[in-house]
Amino acid sequence: GQVKAMQRAYQAGVSAADLQYIEAHATSTALGDVTEVTALTSILQGQLPGDTKLPIGSAKLNVGHTLEAAGLVGLTKTVLALQHRVVPPAIDQRPLNPQIQWDQVPVYVPRQELPWDQNPDGRPRRAGVNAFGIGGLNVHLVVDEYTQPIPPQARGASLPSASVSTPSHDDHDIAVIGIGAVMPGALTRDAFWKLLATGQDAVSTVPDERWSQQVFYRADSPEPHTTPTNLGASVQGFEYDWRKHKIPPREIEYASPLQFMILDAVDQAFHHALYHERDFDRERVGVVVGTIFGGDCATDLVMGLRLPVFQDRLAVALRQRQVPEESIAAITKS
Repeated sequence: GQVKAMQRAYQAGVSAADLQYIEAHATSTALGDVTEVTALTSILQGQLPGDTKLPIGSAKLNVGHTLEAAGLVGLTKTVLALQHRVVPPAIDQRPLNPQIQWDQVPVYVPRQELPWDQNPDGRPRRAGVNAFGIGGLNVHLVVDEYTQPIPPQARGASLPSASVSTPSHDDHDIAVIGIGAVMPGALTRDAFWKLLATGQDAVSTVPDERWSQQVFYRADSPEPHTTPTNLGASVQGFEYDWRKHKIPPREIEYASPLQFMILDAVDQAFHHALYHERDFDRERVGVVVGTIFGGDCATDLVMGLRLPVFQDRLAVALRQRQVPEESIAAITKS
């Protein structure tokens, strides 16, 4: 997926041979970094002149992983580097990933600040920015500095001329050939169709294992953090067969049931399209999954992402109540 994202970026006269810097996604995991450098190597091999190696860096070394904003942070850093005409160095001297054969790949990590001067022939300086997310949300952005347009008579033959092809009508056609469903009252596509055909209502009293009605349900006098209804539509009876997709037991233990519902619905769609028993063009097939992201999964995820902020605010609140510092440290750490 990373390779395909980069291949699609270097088309219509946009050449990877003109790259001068790569702002990497850089998850800082052993496997993630190896995968990204391997993908970059497959794109750059044979494209760069001579033994050229491109400097590669990542803003994550400075600011950490900003999750959904990571791509924008990398883009901002790259624009600033172009503006100040400098390639920033890695900010420490930690050893590089030993799983990457640095002497054989077309990139290197600069340990010192490098000047990034304009090209003598007037070509714009060019950088590539990676933003790779979970589940194949892969983006590669080509960033060129702004330069004054070169008059046609002064433009060298080596400069690429961008051309945009108009897609044919067929390129816009989408065929939906497989459907899957895991929904309240219906754990399969056929069961959901039966709900629609019969008019059966999937709304029922909220199961006790979801939340305590004794604590949260107030029919007559709603109070803060309570609800005036105990009705809802909930998925019940769902059991995921981990053997189907060979999910490791440790991931089963820590993953959200919502993730397995999505996997199961996608698997239903692929079987409905008969893709489990025939070949298909993987570059022209996509799966669209819709879900309501809420409940315990969303609460746990947000809590995990915001944990440092929560710890800071908890510490402030405890100090205001004159709790001893050693107790505050123990409470926030736990």
